[in-house]
Amino acid sequence: MTITKQTKSGLTVRANYTLSNALDDYLSNQNNAGFYSNSFHPGVEYGPSSYDRKHVFNAYYTYELPLGPGHAIHTGNSSTGSWVAGTPPAS
Repeated sequence: MTITKQTKSGLTVRANYTLSNALDDYLSNQNNAGFYSNSFHPGVEYGPSSYDRKHVFNAYYTYELPLGPGHAIHTGNSSTGSWVAGTPPAS
């Protein structure tokens, strides 16, 4: 689920949430080259993975600087195009 809020001043805030579930046979690596503790019943240890991230929440923002054509600060120079300041998405 993603929520986006954009204001007239150039500020955009986004937040997203992911619910997931990773299951495996509790092997130490992801390419199934590990060993089962019980070879007669290999599915006995089936359950959540060691790398399972059930709940993931990310939030970030961007702010469009008022530079360039159509903005508050216009110098007549095209090199001030669309500059954006903000935080990169974090996981």
